[in-house]
Amino acid sequence: MRRSLFNNQRGFTLVEGIIAIFLVSVGMMALLSTLSPAWRLSSKSDYLGRAAGIMYRELDAWELYIMNPCNGMAAQTNNWDSFKPGGSTASWTVNSSLLAAQPGDAAYTVTTVITDISPVTPGTVWQVRVTVTWPPLNNTGVTETVIVTRQEPFKFGC
Repeated sequence: MRRSLFNNQRGFTLVEGIIAIFLVSVGMMALLSTLSPAWRLSSKSDYLGRAAGIMYRELDAWELYIMNPCNGMAAQTNNWDSFKPGGSTASWTVNSSLLAAQPGDAAYTVTTVITDISPVTPGTVWQVRVTVTWPPLNNTGVTETVIVTRQEPFKFGC
């Protein structure tokens, strides 16, 4: 009569049980060691995504403002919203949908540099450079530059 592997009545020995527990423990430690770098990478991408959103919003606002010939412009270094009446803040906090700041909310510093680069007629071509940083986590931040020209079709509010 042939013995089947499934009819073995002996079960596991103590040594086999200890080896199985050891192997499972090593596997769990390997999996758990990847969590911290994954969280760090996830938070970094979250900060970069928020900073890019702020940066492009700022670039769009300045582009629309400069394109309107009715708005007076001069080369300047400004902080966020400084071209709007009553606005001039050096930092902006991106927080959750709650009104009060929550743990984990990030404070971003937005710097806008506007330079007149008109080759012939001053005040017709502008370079807008926006830098968004979030100290102390990142002091270099993200930067984008756009070239804006005055546009007669955008003349409104004069």
